Amino acid sequence: MSSLITLTTDFSAGDGFAGMMKGAILYVDHFGNLITNVHRSQLVIENICISFGNHEICGLKYSYEDVKKSNPVALVNSAGYIEIAVNQNRADRLLNLKPDDRIIITYEK
Repeated sequence: MSSLITLTTDFSAGDGFAGMMKGAILYVDHFGNLITNVHRSQLVIENICISFGNHEICGLKYSYEDVKKSNPVALVNSAGYIEIAVNQNRADRLLNLKPDDRIIITYEK
């Protein structure tokens, strides 16, 4: 497992910017789900978008099945961390992400 990464946050609401947070993928579980270093307690609101590579997932869901098969989903796992998954598939392979890859969380306006 990689070491923890310090988060950079900017929650200023000036100039119409809703705020952002930078994080990273900490590890990949044996199902291919991507566990981030962003804890639910660090979010101002849960109405977020997560960007990585050429992908963006908006909104946190409650379960993998809240999206169609093979679609990406972001949710809060049982430990309270943001998890990126793909329903009934491996997120690491389909989204081409690995530990230490960066993510950006923005707040939807």
